[in-house]
Amino acid sequence: MLHENCEEHHPNLFYVFVALEAEDQRPAFYVVPSKDVAEYAKTSNDAWNNGVKRNGQPRKATSMRAFDVGPWNEHSKDAWSILGLDKNV
Repeated sequence: MLHENCEEHHPNLFYVFVALEAEDQRPAFYVVPSKDVAEYAKTSNDAWNNGVKRNGQPRKATSMRAFDVGPWNEHSKDAWSILGLDKNV
């Protein structure tokens, strides 16, 4: 879960999401630019808020946001190179 502040972004800000696997497996790392996280968080939160509860009542706005690193985000898996750390300074 993320806070609503994740809807802000900066070109030098990245998120690294860690998906823990089985105890004997290496975790999966997803390196995602803050712009992508912000866009996803805003879009998915807007869709959630525009929906209704099971009882038909409107949902209340919250400060929590979700981010899914599912298969659509495979290009971010181990994408350490987008950080630009391998470039000579």
